[in-house]
Amino acid sequence: MTLDREPVVWGDDVTYASTARALQTDRSGIPTILRDSPTAVDHIAFYGPVFFRVAATSFDLFGFSIRAFRAVSLASVLLVAGAGAAMVVALGGGGHQRWWAWTLLLMTPELGTAATNGRMDALAVGLELLGLATFVRGLRAERAPVAHGVCGGVFLAAAALTTPRALPFTAAFLLVGVVLWFVGDRRRGAWLQYACAATVVVAALCGWATVSHGSPLQWLRDLTFIGAHEDADVALAADAREWAFRLWRAVTPAAAAIGAAAWLASRRASALGRADLVASTVALVVCLVTLALTMTAFNGTFLFGTYFAVPLLAVVIALPWSHAGVTPRRVAILLTGLLLVNASIRMGKYVRVAATWAARDPHAIDAFVRRHVPPGSTVIGPQHLFFFAVEGAGAHFRQASPDSWADWTRWVTRVDPGVRGQLDRRDATAARFFLWPADEGRHPIPPEWACARAEAVATFEPAASHEGALGVLRFEEGVPFGYPRSVLYRLPATCP
Repeated sequence: MTLDREPVVWGDDVTYASTARALQTDRSGIPTILRDSPTAVDHIAFYGPVFFRVAATSFDLFGFSIRAFRAVSLASVLLVAGAGAAMVVALGGGGHQRWWAWTLLLMTPELGTAATNGRMDALAVGLELLGLATFVRGLRAERAPVAHGVCGGVFLAAAALTTPRALPFTAAFLLVGVVLWFVGDRRRGAWLQYACAATVVVAALCGWATVSHGSPLQWLRDLTFIGAHEDADVALAADAREWAFRLWRAVTPAAAAIGAAAWLASRRASALGRADLVASTVALVVCLVTLALTMTAFNGTFLFGTYFAVPLLAVVIALPWSHAGVTPRRVAILLTGLLLVNASIRMGKYVRVAATWAARDPHAIDAFVRRHVPPGSTVIGPQHLFFFAVEGAGAHFRQASPDSWADWTRWVTRVDPGVRGQLDRRDATAARFFLWPADEGRHPIPPEWACARAEAVATFEPAASHEGALGVLRFEEGVPFGYPRSVLYRLPATCP
């Protein structure tokens, strides 16, 4: 029910949807909202093709809408939960354990947010967990090493080609060979399986690097350059570390870390067979290394708990706890406590959305745009809020700023100046409009668009948001709780 209302259309939503829209309409990786920008760059070359292919396919199947786009996020969250259940099967767990994995993962705050936020995080993590579950299933079953290795490698490669934020998990998986050596696993099948999986992952990454950047070396150079300079996202380049910590964001990481520590402290190796020990150790070590790499490398760390906390929690739930001397009743009590905490956080989200329900209604802004903007027109506006309404009405949305919402793009032009100005094709449209929030104190109009105020066409009057009554349920300051009162202007020919 909250698919098109929580969150209100925001920056990442629009950047990724407009990139998928570009892929759907003209096979370009440059977001449609930046078509007229002299600094536009190919976003798919950086992120990878998987998420955008899936989103473009969703547009093809269901039409262009915010629901069609965010349905990819919702399906991805279900994929994560299913992959968590597959991890339980891979490590020999039963039906009750599968139920706990499915339910607890769906109820995590991270996946509650990821289900409707229009990002690729959940898709990447779902593919990671499927790949790891397939791999450890082969280690435990001790059969079909080539099939398990290749299939696991395909899932892991797809995750790595969904977003660079999946690369810590990829790097952690490639260290599996060290784990196998450390635990003394000399089985030919285990090493053959690892070789097959690693080969598929490396081959896929090299292939995409060649297609998108000309060579794997150039791809590595670009990522290294961005990583060394982009302080908004990369902690190693930042002068001041930003953790983005909130108490509710600490629940899953804390639960997963405590569970992993308890397993490592109480596990009795003699109670596990060789194959069970290797499979459990590999799964746990991959997720712990991912945790360490992510906490070290990413700025705004707790914003991205989906990448480091959710996989670890999935593995912790799937571990064979009966061999660790923990009774099923005690496990059930602990998991029930975690479920209740997560349910409380989720209920806070639903109360927050219900209190601001009318102000979040996208149909109101959709109807306003359809009423006043002819199809084929161009509408310039802020990077967030109005993209889906304008494009859904058959018009073309362009953001007022020439710069992408994605911070990394400011460094790409320093690596390859040739990518600048690839597109310079302003649409020959029937009319041009400027749509902007009326509160210019909170949403100042850029100086270059001051000329837009000359002719006001109509004003969008939203429903009251009642956000003042939310109190502690606001969760985040500065997050919009509805579409703001906004003014539509007709652009004079003298405007840019």
